[in-house]
Amino acid sequence: IVTDNLVLEINSSKHAWNTTLCEVNQCVLESVLTLNLDLDLPAAKLLAHVKNNIGKFKGLLDKYSKSKSGEDYYLSAIPDLVKRYPPFMDTMAKILHLLYDADILGESSILSWSSKLQDMTLKKKLKAFLDWLEEDDDESSEEESDSD
Repeated sequence: IVTDNLVLEINSSKHAWNTTLCEVNQCVLESVLTLNLDLDLPAAKLLAHVKNNIGKFKGLLDKYSKSKSGEDYYLSAIPDLVKRYPPFMDTMAKILHLLYDADILGESSILSWSSKLQDMTLKKKLKAFLDWLEEDDDESSEEESDSD
């Protein structure tokens, strides 16, 4: 898949339909995560499929997440995504972890977004992942202060 061709088509559509970059990012993330997705799959297979899609379209996801605002736009799509695709509710923490491991979403963007998250059900489902990120952030801060 040639990422530059996809970006060209997406950006052309953005201008033709006069959509915002936020809407574009949200559509890109949803399209990648749900491409050829069978929502009746068990959670493990659903996650494997999503992981495959992320790997296949990493270049595209990177193009639209280069800035902090790009990451924020991706994250702003998550609450609607779990409403539209209910099986994602139970796997979203792992999906976010995949996006984090692929360097598509950064730790500070995820933590900042989660602090403003109003969907308490989603926040509860993400709690273990968010706690892990905060722990990781605390350890990084300690290591930096030790090296000073």
